Amino acid sequence: MNFRIGFSSVLWMIIGVLFLRCTGSSNNKLKTVIISNFPISNLKLSDFSKSVELIPLETHPEGLIMEIVDLQISEGLIFILDLNSRLLAFNRKGEFVSRIGTDGEGPGEYKYVRSFAVDSTSRRIFLATNRGLLIFSKEFEFIEEHLTLKNLDYITIVENGVWTISQSYEKPVKEGFANETYLHFLDSKFQNQDSIPFRTVILKNKTAASYPFKNFISSREESYFLFTPVLTNEEFIRDTLYQVANRKLIPHRKLEFEQPHFNEKGIKNVWIYNIFVSGSYLFCEYTQNSKKMFFVFNEVNSTGYNLEGGLLDEHANKLKLHPLRNSLEQLYFVQKASFSNTATEEQNPVIGIVSLK
Repeated sequence: MNFRIGFSSVLWMIIGVLFLRCTGSSNNKLKTVIISNFPISNLKLSDFSKSVELIPLETHPEGLIMEIVDLQISEGLIFILDLNSRLLAFNRKGEFVSRIGTDGEGPGEYKYVRSFAVDSTSRRIFLATNRGLLIFSKEFEFIEEHLTLKNLDYITIVENGVWTISQSYEKPVKEGFANETYLHFLDSKFQNQDSIPFRTVILKNKTAASYPFKNFISSREESYFLFTPVLTNEEFIRDTLYQVANRKLIPHRKLEFEQPHFNEKGIKNVWIYNIFVSGSYLFCEYTQNSKKMFFVFNEVNSTGYNLEGGLLDEHANKLKLHPLRNSLEQLYFVQKASFSNTATEEQNPVIGIVSLK
């Protein structure tokens, strides 16, 4: 079910940077960020990054990548979740190391992986799979599995435990069918301590859709933030990023699009896929009238940049940034590998690790 900065003020006025107003006071009122209907196309990655580390990934028969949907770096290893639902490990030079787990229905086996996380302390590897939660050692050996945890769409490791997100679809209700999203807090034995109902979407007909690039939970300092998209048509836009505090969800930022939200047939013009934070920035990945858009907001000086396609690298290629798991001020992007005369297979991509200013 896949769909598929200090900057000089004068300089950015010349190139058309948009200053977005942030409403609300500091007394815990929800602040709204206005996203203009006039995007710019010439913002460079180098304008707000301290450094970029490029890592070409080895093209290995056991580690061929269709498309990277999630990534984490831990203790010198790069863990990559592929669109083929496999978790792969490479070293910092980009050399293939191993696949974690194998295909099947037995212990330590799975058909697909929805999400993963690596504990930076124990270095244990957690896989949310079709069979349940599978746990592997830092040597990639299978340790244990929890088969009751089958419907996990996302998993992350925080200081006080494991957080997961589950999503259920097409549940019959009086008004039609419900798609439900929950945030769960697991203890050290992976028992559910608490659950927060995050969202219920009521639809007249059975309809469900998901997006493979799941940046559901992001962090800044000691704070955690949550956004999950709704990719079915509704009468309003789900445009708010929530902070998770004391097992409660607090609205943190609301995005207000100047672009009309719906067309004349009542179909969304704006589809939001991800809202996340990193460092002093807020990012939003969305489409507007079927065009891929990427929004960057500097929360220090309340300046926003609405970009068509993404940020530009030194070759004017457009890049889409993703949050790097367990990193507060780093993101990553994916580029196609340089031309190769290898005729047998497409080369694995190059990843870029971006450190923010």
